Amino acid sequence: MASTGGTALAIPRLSLCLIVRDEEAMLPGLLESVAGLWDECVAVDSGSRDATVPLLEAAGARVVPFVWCDDFAAARNAALDAATGDWILALDADERVSPELAASIRGLLDDPEAGAATVLLRDELPHGHVHECRLLRLFRRDPAIRYEHAIHEDASRTVADVLRRDGRATRELDGVLRHLGYTRDVAAARDKKNRDVTLLRRCLAADPRDWYSRYKLLEQARYWNAAALWRREAKSAAALRAQAGPRARDGFRGAGALVGHGGR
Repeated sequence: MASTGGTALAIPRLSLCLIVRDEEAMLPGLLESVAGLWDECVAVDSGSRDATVPLLEAAGARVVPFVWCDDFAAARNAALDAATGDWILALDADERVSPELAASIRGLLDDPEAGAATVLLRDELPHGHVHECRLLRLFRRDPAIRYEHAIHEDASRTVADVLRRDGRATRELDGVLRHLGYTRDVAAARDKKNRDVTLLRRCLAADPRDWYSRYKLLEQARYWNAAALWRREAKSAAALRAQAGPRARDGFRGAGALVGHGGR
């Protein structure tokens, strides 16, 4: 039987998938916001030394040890491999599900024509500012679905392939997913800037034409007001864009935004 945040089921309908490390401060808020929502919780832990694992186990989660390899997509895929539910809900410890979103998720599970769904992510930024965007966080479990990109991991390409194969649609869910991790005090405490920039540069060293990572580097520079990083990466992106010509946008949904950044 599945140990759950809601009702025990022989075959879980909804698997909540997390990747965690030293999240004892953030986990209680997430777990409270999803209480009663999931049927199975799979948490991939990359070496927590605080109370993260006991908190998860007390909530009924199955904790999967993971040797960190500087690759968030690999950790997400480890969670997918361990999940057994019909649907996957991918969240992070520093996120909070609104009651309206939880109700919308429950309703989606009964939609036979739906194969995936986006949520409205609300980034809570310094000085009371917010940024909102829609992100894919819920989809039917399928072995063909894999996350890509070592950082700012994304499963949308393979999800889209499965949706086309099965003739199902993507829904837009009501409600809000609050993200607390990029308020400056939390981000600085975790040294997210150095971590993210280091991983993105490693991706570019392996593949200089990785437009996704170039775009994410420019996002980092903009967020942190890092003028030197912005100038260096914008110049590099502009040079690569000129070399690639009209095909610079091929195969990357964010290339248009990257071209705009690189030309500033």
